Amino acid sequence: MSTIHTVGDHLVYECPHCGSKVEVDEAQLDEIIDCPNTDCGQPFEATAPRGRLVRQREADVLRGEVLQAHGAADVEKDVLVRHPAMFRNAPLQYLAYLVLIVGGGLVGWAASAALMPIVAFFGAFAAVAGLVGLLGWWIQTMFRSLTVTNKRTIYREGIISRRTNEVQHDDVRNIQVDQNFLQRLFNVGRVAVSSSGQDDLEIDVRGIPDPEGVAATIRKYQ
Repeated sequence: MSTIHTVGDHLVYECPHCGSKVEVDEAQLDEIIDCPNTDCGQPFEATAPRGRLVRQREADVLRGEVLQAHGAADVEKDVLVRHPAMFRNAPLQYLAYLVLIVGGGLVGWAASAALMPIVAFFGAFAAVAGLVGLLGWWIQTMFRSLTVTNKRTIYREGIISRRTNEVQHDDVRNIQVDQNFLQRLFNVGRVAVSSSGQDDLEIDVRGIPDPEGVAATIRKYQ
């Protein structure tokens, strides 16, 4: 196996057969090189130097010393994804569904045991209605998302039909965060974003967890 050295900006390989130092151009990397030593002439592979993957703990220690590879900034990646909260955004509605599910189930079970079919039916109906309502609400939140990448903010919503709004970070003119007292206690709120080319708010979504953190992330990439 050949040994790699560096001289200035060049890669110099050591022939594994005779030990001669051979300067290799970048275009020849990962190719078979014939040793230029006339007394040797044996082939060897000029393997490209490979970086070592840094573990998470090491990366945390070296965070201030890490350099970004050329072109890495052009790769779009998700920084955070938020769905509207359920309980924290509408606690009374959430509790109402739970009361229907639990209360209706208990009433239906007790009425059934007491041979009261009509009451049992209405209790079971209430429990099913609460369960369907809560499940439908959860599905709606899963199909509503606010995504912040390193380049833009994107809001998507819709199950059958799909609507998407996005604002490039370079074009952001205004970021609004609204929270009432209860929302501040539960750390949820409204996040709205507008761009310099539009008068209206292009992204406006309510019930987002940690809205101040979302706004801070957008500002970080402006």
